[in-house]
Amino acid sequence: GLTCLSDNGSILIFSDDFSESGVFLERWTLTGTKNGISCTDGKARIPRGSIVWNGELPEEFIAEAEMTICPEWAERPESLSGPRRAGFVGDYGIFHVYAQGATAMLGRVPGSRGTWNSSNPIEGYQLGKKFKIKYVRKCFGAQMKYLFYVNDAVKGEYVAPKPEQE
Repeated sequence: GLTCLSDNGSILIFSDDFSESGVFLERWTLTGTKNGISCTDGKARIPRGSIVWNGELPEEFIAEAEMTICPEWAERPESLSGPRRAGFVGDYGIFHVYAQGATAMLGRVPGSRGTWNSSNPIEGYQLGKKFKIKYVRKCFGAQMKYLFYVNDAVKGEYVAPKPEQE
């Protein structure tokens, strides 16, 4: 399943046990496709894309999920360039894991001209085996700090202005 807690972990913001595909599709936006999603046995099977919470979140939160990148999905036709990756999309960036076993944190902070990226190996990673991904947002005055974890190890972080409120 997937959960999101207040930053100190005391308040449950949302939880999805993936028991129903329709509920998953109502709560989540996918950057890829909504075709082919199934939810069974407490697992969401997503053919491609990143997951984005569809709703309001407090300024500070922790979102985490257990994920598995399936070997069949990791295979990429020669006509498509670049490695496969999956994970969360958050403010100003993406927090992904490459099928080959490294992190991908990519983004652009408002007001900057270029994009930034970082990639770190994941110790003990095996394609087809479960791993935990966590995305944390903390508030520091007019700025936010973003942290990206895989299997409880910090794999990247950045500071940015608070996102615009709609």
